[in-house]
Amino acid sequence: MGSTLADACTAVSGEAVQAEHEGRADRVQAGLVRSVAHIQANKLAGYLLKDSSIDVVAKTVRMVASGQRAIGSEVSDTLWQAPPDRLSDRERGVLRLAADGKSNKEIARVLGLSPGTVRNYLSEAAQKLGTSNRVEAGRIARRNGWL
Repeated sequence: MGSTLADACTAVSGEAVQAEHEGRADRVQAGLVRSVAHIQANKLAGYLLKDSSIDVVAKTVRMVASGQRAIGSEVSDTLWQAPPDRLSDRERGVLRLAADGKSNKEIARVLGLSPGTVRNYLSEAAQKLGTSNRVEAGRIARRNGWL
């Protein structure tokens, strides 16, 4: 593969789960789900949490440098437990803006859509997530790391 040790070190230096020291399992789970999404979106060859032991980091760097893939056990466990993201990119974008407190008109203006189209996307997202409103849909999507 031709990657250097520096490339490998860069590849395995993922972002930390922000809630890990707060003792809040739901926030840790959401952070791990975001980590999985980050791995997939950036096509990373290796990913570890910041509290990994030096032995695990060294082993992972060697694996990535030799062209293999390596993912920390906490992240890989989450990969198997995480519910699938059923939202489309557009639904996710509209829901993200709605969760940030923007009105349908504001979202429409930002995304170049009509307010009715925004309403339809929010309705579809809420239906896919089994909720009755945009606030609840946003909460579920954030908790699962989709926003």
